[in-house]
Amino acid sequence: MNDWGKNFSERVKDFHDDENGVVAVIFALALLPIVALGAAAVDYARASNNKMNLNDAADVAALAGVRAASNYLAENPRATKAQWSKIAIKQAREIFRANTVGLKDVNVDNLDINVGQEKFKIDLSVNYTAQSKTYFSKFLHVDSLPISNTSSASNSLPGYLQINFIVDISGSMGIGASKLDQKKLQRKYGCTFACHFDYRGRWHSTVAQNKRHKTASLRIDVVRESVKNMVRTFQKNSTFSGQFQVSLYTFSNSLQSIMPASSDLAKAIRKSRQLDISPSNMQGGSNLIHSLKQLANTTSNGGSGLSEHSRKTYTVIVTDGVENSAQIPVRRNGKQNGAVYDRNFKHSWPRYRAHSYEYIQGMEEDGCSVLHKKEHNIIVMLTDYVIDRQNDARYRFIGNTLKPNIQKNMVKCAGGEKNVFNVSSPQDIAAAGKKISSIISNEALRLVR
Repeated sequence: MNDWGKNFSERVKDFHDDENGVVAVIFALALLPIVALGAAAVDYARASNNKMNLNDAADVAALAGVRAASNYLAENPRATKAQWSKIAIKQAREIFRANTVGLKDVNVDNLDINVGQEKFKIDLSVNYTAQSKTYFSKFLHVDSLPISNTSSASNSLPGYLQINFIVDISGSMGIGASKLDQKKLQRKYGCTFACHFDYRGRWHSTVAQNKRHKTASLRIDVVRESVKNMVRTFQKNSTFSGQFQVSLYTFSNSLQSIMPASSDLAKAIRKSRQLDISPSNMQGGSNLIHSLKQLANTTSNGGSGLSEHSRKTYTVIVTDGVENSAQIPVRRNGKQNGAVYDRNFKHSWPRYRAHSYEYIQGMEEDGCSVLHKKEHNIIVMLTDYVIDRQNDARYRFIGNTLKPNIQKNMVKCAGGEKNVFNVSSPQDIAAAGKKISSIISNEALRLVR
């Protein structure tokens, strides 16, 4: 190999082995992505700041919307959801725009505001999507960065409730509370129920009290205690003064007021002692339809529950559902004066004619319509009508024909099977009372934000 070739080969080798200037080359090659990443970081930081500002605006808008709806409902307790939702959405939208108008580097693509209500709680959500403008990233053909989020707020509303108790005190509620109580009454007094009148047709309060306390408990006694316990539950679960309001009524042939609507629950507990069978004049039968009409004329319309003047209303009916057209006049000395026909009695079908003054039937299908029209929520404690004399055609008719019909009509009255509690024993009545008070109390729970 000549000298020229040798020199060239050596020079190539030297060039290959020479590391001078390598860093500059690597830096030149890495400079472009470094600059790109730095530019993207600046734009990302700006987008993060824009998102924080939009989140703040959405938070304030959600709170403002909920507050606007709450204030509107406080002033207009019977407002529809469409009405207060419109107010809430308008307020939230205006507040969001007012707090984002100064943001120059962001464009809001969409603003979606949703409202909802669960019992006594209003929920509102503000959802936005936007684009944060870029500056340095434009060189990488990225004109904007997408940002989005959802802010939610809720507010509790006062849950004002009215509970009307209407308790059947006709003769069938004087049955022994349990099988054992019924046997005791039968052995000692020769009757199973309606034992509050003696064999001569006279009311005997001492005998009645002895039967109730010394010999046996009657069904009305267990019902009375159940009502007391329900009121105690409302008293315990009340979260603010005046939340629960209670009224107490009894009925036989007509409605009798024990206590008008009052938020004094301690008084209601005391007054519930008067839920008892009594020898009132022209009672003794059972006219549920007439009594419900009287109740509808006495009580207020049900409301939204958002104010003390617009209470959500529950009417709790305790009865076996059997109607009897007989009325019993009672003289001052407590003696019966013979049964007469109840002129307020409305015939329905099926029915059984026992005497000229006595027709037996179940509550008709639309019997609760007068309360539905007043927006009452109805709960029924349906006590079992005990058939103690199969050889009596009246009782066979009640057991074979009326009971299934009563069950069907009570389900319609209460708006579904879940609101009808079939009871027979004292344990059944106590358990049903707990469930009923739980249903009503849960409705009144004051939800916190």
